[in-house]
Amino acid sequence: MSDAAKFTIALAGNPNSGKTTLFNRLTKSNQKVGNWAGVTVEKKIGSYTKTKPGADEKETVSVVDLPGIYSLTPYSAEEIITRNFIIDEKPDLVINIVDATSMERNLYLTFQLKKLGSPMIVALNMMDEVEQNGTTIDFEKMSDMLGIPVVPISAIEGKSFSSKVAKLMGYKSSKAAEGGIERLIAKTNDILDHNFENRAFKTEDSFEKKKFDPALLKHAEDIDYDTQSAEIYSDIFKIVSATVHEGEKNIQRNRTAKIDRVLTNKWLGIPIFLVLMGIIFQFAFGPVGAFFSDLIEVFFSETLSEFIEGWFTAAGTAAWMTDLVVNGIIAGVGAVLTFIPQIVILFIFLTLMEDSGYLARVAFLMDRIFTKIGLSGKSFIPMLLGFGCTVPAVMAARTLDNEMDRKTTIFITPFMSCGARLPIYVLFIGAFFSAHQGLIMLTLYVLGIAVAIASAWLLKKTIFKGPESPFIMELPPYRFPDLYTYLQHVWEKARGFIIRAGTIIVLASIVIWFCQGYDFTLTAAEDPAESIFGVIGNLMVPFFEPLGFGDWRAVMSLLVGFVAKEAVVSAIEILYTSEDFAALFTPVTAFAFMVFTLLYLPCLAAFATIKRELNSWKLAIFAAAYQTAIAYTAAFIVYRIGLLTVQYLS
Repeated sequence: MSDAAKFTIALAGNPNSGKTTLFNRLTKSNQKVGNWAGVTVEKKIGSYTKTKPGADEKETVSVVDLPGIYSLTPYSAEEIITRNFIIDEKPDLVINIVDATSMERNLYLTFQLKKLGSPMIVALNMMDEVEQNGTTIDFEKMSDMLGIPVVPISAIEGKSFSSKVAKLMGYKSSKAAEGGIERLIAKTNDILDHNFENRAFKTEDSFEKKKFDPALLKHAEDIDYDTQSAEIYSDIFKIVSATVHEGEKNIQRNRTAKIDRVLTNKWLGIPIFLVLMGIIFQFAFGPVGAFFSDLIEVFFSETLSEFIEGWFTAAGTAAWMTDLVVNGIIAGVGAVLTFIPQIVILFIFLTLMEDSGYLARVAFLMDRIFTKIGLSGKSFIPMLLGFGCTVPAVMAARTLDNEMDRKTTIFITPFMSCGARLPIYVLFIGAFFSAHQGLIMLTLYVLGIAVAIASAWLLKKTIFKGPESPFIMELPPYRFPDLYTYLQHVWEKARGFIIRAGTIIVLASIVIWFCQGYDFTLTAAEDPAESIFGVIGNLMVPFFEPLGFGDWRAVMSLLVGFVAKEAVVSAIEILYTSEDFAALFTPVTAFAFMVFTLLYLPCLAAFATIKRELNSWKLAIFAAAYQTAIAYTAAFIVYRIGLLTVQYLS
């Protein structure tokens, strides 16, 4: 939280109620949003500025997006984060975001928050869906019964706190809720200004601060439960009965039920998911993606390289500098950026599946499999996030109540194929499996899931033994993603990839160029095999020869991948000529290489996150060693089976 902030607003609510979307609108931020529970796993802090009443002086308002919780009784790490922040930091205003389509469940937290005594607003979100279903809500009466201002909003569409009068007095027509975030800010500022000086914060004894102790997650029976739950639900029923009038259309509910009959079918659900992923991969890495990738490749390898080389030559630039820029930086970065079109196409489809609510169903489907290995489908949510980036995926394991399940999930999540590995696959698949690109890509993703499941079974039977956890997951309704938010999600994923190419990959390319051109005496090496990379790589060649890629250049490409997986492609582009690459790799060795990169230890950022989440160097190092051992074993098996198959067919 900024030291300069005079006011603090906390956004609290159930998981998947729209807190982060509202946070992004208020602070003009781009935090991760998804149509499933548990996206926010730590508090996010942003701010906006307001004008001090009667003066031109600016004041900073800090906005904190807290993890979603169902109650103030702490079951997991994110619930403790939310509980402790409200009790300890004493925010000047709590905006309780309530999903208006699930009032009964959401208002339980509202009653508990009210007991804390902090100034509070109830924001009824998803009002666009309420209107579509023909449901009406008496906001003024609800506000009177709760004793809290109640305001209808639609965080996605920006249909928010309509006016100061509407905010204070409630609402009689949902259409009148149409407004902008600016009105929300104006009303919030008004409340802050009126309540700041005379505000008294009190906390009931039943909601004292809790420290995060894994024992809390293992001994739920010792947690201080709210003994007034029955009374609270009785009051909620009275309020909802008196203020909410269900419509006859129930468009969203009926639509969701019809779709779920097919997509969550016991026998058809997982096959449908695999078919959909196969179609997506085939489209992303087929002619459309390849066309745009070829254009970028020509730009970097011919147009830009020739222009820079000619310019440097005309300017009399030293040969080593020309070689560094053309054959080091441009070659390394260009090799990664070449695959941007295909990666963006993949992100477009995966984001659509995520924002629509479909990926939450995939977690539900996986519960049947995960239950048999001692986990629950909830563990699959961090794994799904791992398809984007391992770092937030590992952090998402905080949503798991059971400590042994949390550690197991952290161990297996890196087996999910993150976006940084995609350029490696595209490079090898395009070179050796052009006729079956979608099938090979799907095989790699399924292999990652299968290895994760097998590893979870092994870990739960050995070092992470523990009782099975029940799986209770809220399945969000299917929603058509807001176009602005949807495109923002796609852009943020692509932007992160481009930024890494312009920072980490540039630095990695410089290091790779230097280490393959100079020896340990820092003089130019006549033979790259005698360079720094050549010497180190040749020492490790015997270890990788059984996997089929016993060449020092392949070995060093894998080693630099520990910094960033995209750097593997940069290293291959710098270390290999096109002729050497085609001669030293075969379809069998190429597939074994991809399997190894799929499963071996994660990048440096992911390793640091694993260490922080496990709070143990010993476990983090063991996790990296375990993942690399699995990668080695899998690549060895693939290579040997591949050789036998080729011999049999020939």
